[in-house]
Amino acid sequence: SRRTDGDYLEIGTDQEMNGRYLAALTTYNEGLARYPDSLALLRAAGRLMVVLKQYEAAVPLLTRALSRVSHDREVAYYLGLAQWFLDRPQQARLAWESAQQYGPHRPAALYQLAATAARAGSLAGALALLEKASGGGADSVRAWAMQAALLRHAGRREEAVRRLTGWRPVDPT
Repeated sequence: SRRTDGDYLEIGTDQEMNGRYLAALTTYNEGLARYPDSLALLRAAGRLMVVLKQYEAAVPLLTRALSRVSHDREVAYYLGLAQWFLDRPQQARLAWESAQQYGPHRPAALYQLAATAARAGSLAGALALLEKASGGGADSVRAWAMQAALLRHAGRREEAVRRLTGWRPVDPT
């Protein structure tokens, strides 16, 4: 019997969940050979390629997926990562701006945008983005840490200490 694109996705996802990343990528690629327009396989293979640091190979897949569903925030986030690691900061920023609009990748995209702003010398811009990213949960720890570092760098040591003290109940590390 012939496998569907959903079959390839299910097998690849199972392999991925069991730590068999290269096998999963092979499965996704086999599926894409049969179903080159499968949005689910484009997303899965592109995301996994980013995880495996195969950035150059990931960009065309993620770009094709995003051209099919322009509001896919997860694809936009991973495309931003791939572009960043390929030294394409403008394309990375555009992808992260799309990813930060809403959804589960919003805090991570805001964090990446803040890091990009800080590297460009815009401490105020970075701090504003980090304020949005630090929604208050344990997932905000990285944003809080960067925020404290930037506040110290900006000479606002007391504010950095005050914020760190306020965050301690959420994450005592």
